[in-house]
Amino acid sequence: MTVADLLLDLLAKVGIVAALVVVVVLACVAIARQSRR
Repeated sequence: MTVADLLLDLLAKVGIVAALVVVVVLACVAIARQSRR
């Protein structure tokens, strides 16, 4: 594998993790807003 392939693989993994984190945060915010009301 070349350096470019490794970077693309790393970016893909980081992107997936970042997407999961965003989804979890949004879900927590939605639950918090509903519980306040």
